[in-house]
Amino acid sequence: MNPEMNLTYEMFIRSAFSIDKNTMIDRWGDPAGLANTDVFSHGDIEEIKAGVAYSMSIFRKHIANNNNVTDQESNGMDQTIRDVLNAKDKSVIYNLIERFRSDYVSKYIVYLWNRN
Repeated sequence: MNPEMNLTYEMFIRSAFSIDKNTMIDRWGDPAGLANTDVFSHGDIEEIKAGVAYSMSIFRKHIANNNNVTDQESNGMDQTIRDVLNAKDKSVIYNLIERFRSDYVSKYIVYLWNRN
């Protein structure tokens, strides 16, 4: 995988697990130790799916609890998570991360360290 894909994966995991923290967690800082570019580059696709789907679920819960999302958005987040779990290769997962970030995370999430 290319470095951009690897870093996108790592930062997505780190961001999800940092959602209610004052700073972003470190590399390897999530409970399962999946927040690392090497996991996306060399890891098993099932491990990657688990980390990405769980991270999306963290974002989905936070977004739903703190915003007025439409049914379409809620269903879209759920479908994206299912698409991750059904993905056949890492490039599909990368594209799903990018879409989820664009459609939901950047629209609804403001991290504590960015609030001023």
